[in-house]
Amino acid sequence: MAERKSATKIAEIHEQFVLDLAAHGKSTREIAAALAERGCNTTHVSVSRWLKKRRAERADVAKVVVREQLAKTLTGDLDRLETIRRQVAAKASRISKKPRQTFAWIKLKELEVKIIDRKLHYSGADDPGDEATATLAGLFAELERR
Repeated sequence: MAERKSATKIAEIHEQFVLDLAAHGKSTREIAAALAERGCNTTHVSVSRWLKKRRAERADVAKVVVREQLAKTLTGDLDRLETIRRQVAAKASRISKKPRQTFAWIKLKELEVKIIDRKLHYSGADDPGDEATATLAGLFAELERR
């Protein structure tokens, strides 16, 4: 019967070392072996659990940072979305005689709305049932049919 390795916690002094190895694509078995060379006796399963926990913590922190940054432009994004809605509505009422230019303009505005929508989503300020977004989608569809 194979002898089971006694796993120890990853010491704080080894944490950055483990993160660096993982960032360079090393497997949990390779990381456990490297830790053993440094006198930290642990299993690849322990390394895997530790990495999973640290990645979850870092992801939570990253989400907070991203949301804080996106929140800084939130009101401007909402104002821009309303401006686009008005522009699209005005354009829908007077389709130009230049369909290629109109089509290119529609696609540009759709892209702009998608960008703002993604920003709103990642800032946590999106509303799937948002009437303004639904109105814009309807206006874009109407313009494309013309």
